[in-house]
Amino acid sequence: MSRLKTVVAMLALCLPHAASAQSENAFVGYFGLVFTPVGAFAPVVTGTLNAGATTKSVQLRVSTWQFDGADDRSTNIGAGLVLGRGRTRTALELGYIRNEQCSECGVLMAGADVQYDLAQSTGTSATLVAVLNPAFGMGIPTEGSGSVFTVGLGVPLSASISTGNSLRIVPFVAPGFGLSLITGSGDAETGYRATLAGGISLGSQSSPMLVSANVRKIFLEGSPTIYGLGVVFAP
Repeated sequence: MSRLKTVVAMLALCLPHAASAQSENAFVGYFGLVFTPVGAFAPVVTGTLNAGATTKSVQLRVSTWQFDGADDRSTNIGAGLVLGRGRTRTALELGYIRNEQCSECGVLMAGADVQYDLAQSTGTSATLVAVLNPAFGMGIPTEGSGSVFTVGLGVPLSASISTGNSLRIVPFVAPGFGLSLITGSGDAETGYRATLAGGISLGSQSSPMLVSANVRKIFLEGSPTIYGLGVVFAP
């Protein structure tokens, strides 16, 4: 058995008994997502339409999750470059997953995250923005063999609310789903899961920095919620 599949099997033991009776397809879909940037992080939603602008910025994301009753916690760290052009923002990201109780269970991640602005509606108190968010990710263990590949699609919906002091408050919700492929020991397994992310981003018209506090749920009975923070800034 590959190192990656061994880690999946170990983490599956942390799930409640009712969840452990679920299909192998469900487990592959879930762990395939959390072992790549597609599921390890929630999207950083800006709540603004690019409107033809060309930009470059840096994105930093961190998240954490822990099964109920388990002693260990997994922490995810990612850093990437965000290129904005026209109505599209593309983030190229590298990341790492660290498990507190297992020094040999680290996972290296890489991914590409695209946000395409579909539509905008401006009202008297808020601007509503709909975004199409396809993403691709991969993960490999720091020790041993195996790999995971994931593709996902989300639709972040946000409301950008401006205050009198130029602060922008952007609550958002992002339903989606992901498909996963875990390989190792000469075989491959696939699975899929629905996801739901949400949070609040804070920005300012006078500052190139935006901060986002968010959560993501990958739907598997007994699975933990992933809590995260994201920062985007222009160097």
